[in-house]
Amino acid sequence: MTSKTRTFPIALLLAALLPWALTGCSRAPAVPETAEPLNEPLSITPDYAGCLFPVNIAPPSFRINNAAEQYITVIAAANQPTDPPQERIVLAGQDAAPPIGPWKRLCEKCAGGALSVTVYLRAGETWRRAEEIPLYISADKIDPYLTYRLIEPGYDHFGTMRLAQRHLETYDEKPFFDANAAEGTCANCHAAQNRDPRNMIFHTRGNHGGTILVRNGRPEKIGTKSPDTALQAVYPSWHPTCDLIAFSTNKTFQIFHASGRDKIEVMDAVSDLLLYDVKENRFTQVTDTPKLLETFPSWSPDGKTLYYCAADISALPLDKEKSEPLWSNCYGSVRYALYRRGFSPETRAFTEPEPVWDAPAEGKSVVHPRVSPDGRFLVAAVSDDGTFPIWHPESDLYLIDLATGDRRAMTEINSDQSESYHSWDSSGRWLIFVSRRDDTLYTRVYIAHIDQNGNGSKPFLLPQRRTTDDTRRMKSYNLPEPMVEPIPVSLGTFMRVITLKSPRRAAYQKPSGSNQ
Repeated sequence: MTSKTRTFPIALLLAALLPWALTGCSRAPAVPETAEPLNEPLSITPDYAGCLFPVNIAPPSFRINNAAEQYITVIAAANQPTDPPQERIVLAGQDAAPPIGPWKRLCEKCAGGALSVTVYLRAGETWRRAEEIPLYISADKIDPYLTYRLIEPGYDHFGTMRLAQRHLETYDEKPFFDANAAEGTCANCHAAQNRDPRNMIFHTRGNHGGTILVRNGRPEKIGTKSPDTALQAVYPSWHPTCDLIAFSTNKTFQIFHASGRDKIEVMDAVSDLLLYDVKENRFTQVTDTPKLLETFPSWSPDGKTLYYCAADISALPLDKEKSEPLWSNCYGSVRYALYRRGFSPETRAFTEPEPVWDAPAEGKSVVHPRVSPDGRFLVAAVSDDGTFPIWHPESDLYLIDLATGDRRAMTEINSDQSESYHSWDSSGRWLIFVSRRDDTLYTRVYIAHIDQNGNGSKPFLLPQRRTTDDTRRMKSYNLPEPMVEPIPVSLGTFMRVITLKSPRRAAYQKPSGSNQ
């Protein structure tokens, strides 16, 4: 085979991959010179109309739902003159997928302003022009990486589960845990110190259970069980300045509903707070309260306050045979309030609990507190009861102004389906969360801009290369956590560490006294 014949297929491939993009490209489709108005609203999926995007986000592809024989989409800077022609993206087809390079240039040019999306539709011999759709571009960048768990939406199957990292400026995704490589093992609860994956942690359960700790970019496996507690440390929150991680230790179980809108209830039977010293590899129990379920610890950005949630179960009816609450009859009465404790990084001492929001008094349960990087706001998931909002369609995100104590449901962000598992990026301007608003079954990642007064923009679905990528994938996204850098450990290295049979055992220290 000659050199010429070898390069010919490559040349064909490169030609096929050239985007129909900027005006002036010979392959760009021709924009109709004249068009009649489209006498119906333009419908696109996902509904990105009027959304506010970070200047560094990957292009949001979308499908045009209006019926037509031919489609041409023009994306350009809003309110720009057409003579001389301005830089613009021209796309052909019902699925509009802007190429990354031209999209990036337009976003940088229009940061703080808007792009206009104009769609032309042909039916027969007539072209019609839809009303322009605005896409707003914020000058606020978002952290370039996002980690999440990909799992089937059922309750008992994790054989194809992954932990993955997505580059938000492109569509590149890489797994850092793959259940296929460790049979009978799943992973959850990943977190990093100040969103820097050089210090991060996640848990594995099942055949290769343990805690995977990455410190200064080097992973190891820690055994968190001890003779004093048979429970695993979960729900980590890494202290922002110290080598300390706050955990809760939980014994959970499930209740299955035979009827009604809720399918599953995930409950705590026992939960208390732990503090892990990374350098000393030692756990200290912070609370030991059998009649109080304490969970979801979360540090303030200055590291001087620990927020957490607690449910009082002392008044629940007892199952006399098991000497525990009769869960099947009272699960709807378990509600969590929001508390905080002061903390001294120097002495590592906690103050007494201070109530922040007595949600049970209002018939609500508050979980997953997350404080904004400037310490001004706290966002939590609120449902009618329980500890697992992802299974509660009524779960909404609430915002608390920590300076004034004012709180409100974030109606500009919430939907009629579950919102949960939220996190802030390092700028404090972007809130990432998961929602089941699309089809009620799969949780998917949404992002909203939060201004300095705590007001949110219209959330947008995490952009994908193709509009069908989410629906064909058939996975739920859980625990979206932004990262400022890519994870420095490869999938192969992680899996070798995970399958180690002898993890380094952590020491366990009982509390000096019970903190009620």
